Amino acid sequence: MGTFRYLEPRKIQPSQDFLKENTLGFILRCYFKNKKEELPPPPFVRFNPKTRRYVAIDGHNLLAVNDLLRKKTKV
Repeated sequence: MGTFRYLEPRKIQPSQDFLKENTLGFILRCYFKNKKEELPPPPFVRFNPKTRRYVAIDGHNLLAVNDLLRKKTKV
């Protein structure tokens, strides 16, 4: 079973090139209204031993917002 870690989003390589504007807005509103319990689930990442980096499998929108806000992300 996997474990949770806190990583800086810039250390995670995205696996998709698009974000959903509505989802980004929702995540920002959750942060600004202090409703963190409504945030999407933690992003799912996988470690790539060849590149020694984490690859985002799911949760790109939350990663993007946390990178913008310079917040470490629970993955």
